[in-house]
Amino acid sequence: MQSFKEAGPQLTSVRRLGFTRRPNRDETFDSICERCLRTIATGKSNMELPEIEQAHACDHADLQKTLHQAGATYIRVQLEAILQSAKKGR
Repeated sequence: MQSFKEAGPQLTSVRRLGFTRRPNRDETFDSICERCLRTIATGKSNMELPEIEQAHACDHADLQKTLHQAGATYIRVQLEAILQSAKKGR
């Protein structure tokens, strides 16, 4: 994988089996669990992260928080769509 400096702005997050890897400006990578949304590790290369990802277990409180936030976002988006539709109907 290219370093952050080599790839420049086109280097984006990489998904791997339930985790998203986000490059940082200091040439490290964060591994983010897609289920609980917690950053579980930061490594100097992608090779350091699989073992940590395999050992990760989501915390129940993090899952509840994620579900709550997702539900609130969904409701907000739906309400905004209803309001936009109502404004167009005037």
